[in-house]
Amino acid sequence: MNRILLFLLLSFNVLMAQEGYPKPKITEDLLFYIQHSSNHNTFVYEWSGDKSDPIDVFRINYEDKVQKEELTGIQRKFAYGVSYTNASKTQFSLAASKKSILHIKTDGDKRWVEITTSKHKIKIDHIFIKLQSKSNGINAKAEYILVYGKNQNNKSIVEKIIL
Repeated sequence: MNRILLFLLLSFNVLMAQEGYPKPKITEDLLFYIQHSSNHNTFVYEWSGDKSDPIDVFRINYEDKVQKEELTGIQRKFAYGVSYTNASKTQFSLAASKKSILHIKTDGDKRWVEITTSKHKIKIDHIFIKLQSKSNGINAKAEYILVYGKNQNNKSIVEKIIL
């Protein structure tokens, strides 16, 4: 009984992690977005169509004027920037996690990003990063990451990655 209660509480915590967070406008170029627990600003990854740099990354500042902003140099270099890992630029990693390889997939005009975790292959919708309560700025440390998306059977999935 205690294990069931613990499971339900943990599941509820995962599902409620982003209550009240704004969502960026869903467009056909949107690949995925990232939000974190220290504020509601959102980091958006869109298909640019540029062969030399196919992903456009920017921030939507929901804390101030709800406006699109370029990443700062620090954000690009240490957290949200993209590094392509193959010549065709269909694989990439994020600056904060160079070990996790993400894959750009296509079907006709549709594009999406997939990640393979220890448990699943996930077509990413968005990612939520729970930061440790005492971390901020360049020294921010993640407690866990929630990857929201679809599994190989096109069923909604949330995978919690504890760091």
